[in-house]
Amino acid sequence: MHPIPRSLDDLSAGWIDAILRQAGLLSTARVRAAQVSAIGDQRGFMGHLYRLHLDLEGSDDATPKSVVVKLPTTKRAHRSFATMLGLYEREVRFYRELAPQLPIRTPIAHYAELDVAATEAELTKFARADGMPKPFILPWITLQMLKATLSPARRYALVLEDLGHAEIGDQLAGCDLADAALVLSAAAQLHAHHWHERGLQGLSWIRPLDGSRLLVESARRGCAEYMRLFPITEALEPHMRWFKQHGDSTLEYLTQCPLTLNHGDLRLDNVFFLGTGSGRTTILADWQCVQRAPAAIEVAYFIVQSLPVEASDADVVALLTQYHASLVGLGVDDYPLERLLRDYIQGLMYVLICQCSGVRTMNIKQDPDLRRLFDCIAERLVRRLALVEPEQLKLPR
Repeated sequence: MHPIPRSLDDLSAGWIDAILRQAGLLSTARVRAAQVSAIGDQRGFMGHLYRLHLDLEGSDDATPKSVVVKLPTTKRAHRSFATMLGLYEREVRFYRELAPQLPIRTPIAHYAELDVAATEAELTKFARADGMPKPFILPWITLQMLKATLSPARRYALVLEDLGHAEIGDQLAGCDLADAALVLSAAAQLHAHHWHERGLQGLSWIRPLDGSRLLVESARRGCAEYMRLFPITEALEPHMRWFKQHGDSTLEYLTQCPLTLNHGDLRLDNVFFLGTGSGRTTILADWQCVQRAPAAIEVAYFIVQSLPVEASDADVVALLTQYHASLVGLGVDDYPLERLLRDYIQGLMYVLICQCSGVRTMNIKQDPDLRRLFDCIAERLVRRLALVEPEQLKLPR
């Protein structure tokens, strides 16, 4: 096995030559040099992306002219947080164990490696923590962060196909209804393929419904700060009161919904588009947050994150109806449209809970780009919850 790079300095021509040769993409040619350039501003919360432009000696038809390398962030606190949640390991194992069999397009992984796999105890620690008394939850999280910070840094690396020729979505700009329907069609294929967790048995690295009681408790502590940072969300004060009282029940209800494989961070910044018109297709990238969860959470998350405020409630219902028709067409016959519409509202509350928790875990005040992103989400979340009365949040008995 070839050494896993620790940093940008390890991305040499010899290393990428060996990786591509192992992947069957080099035979007679060789990589003479690799010019490395950063993708984006490298202030990513969880990881860094680098494009390697390859100077080849000789010619192999299968050899790409460039590849993308993904490494963990160099920010110690952020890396510790991601390691604690198992995000890097999830993405590596996703590309190795699940991506090749999915019915949707994901970036092709030429290399996906980690140096130390998590133990079963590490993989299931959050599920075990759900049984803790509330006063112990946040101190326990702090202890896990401390352990992750003090432990030797594990190494993870991905070498992916370069999608620089594709059109990447823009979360701040949002998308039109046609592109939203296209993404939700891909989501329906993913969800139907693993409906009722089909094909996920034994994959303990795919966590069930990220957050659970830990997320709710963090959100309860963060809702006042969320409203202070984003005054527009004062309109959601009744919804905040609801989840403070019933957040645990909301999460418990969602865990009783049909579970499937969720991308976990389905938003436009993680979607590539190819082609136009009837030939337009999607590629879903960035699988660090892949999880077992209800489909409605993913749908609500995408709609809040991606639809501009100008989109009407009728537009949303039309998208949900199209998505449901796709599920039915793919063989899902135990999930009526009425149930999806009801679960979508609970999914909106899940998004609100995630945002309130996010102000406690992300460096929003010092990161202007992150602040703009949260501003945008807050405005869209208020728009989607504007007509949802607290009475509609009551859970079915």
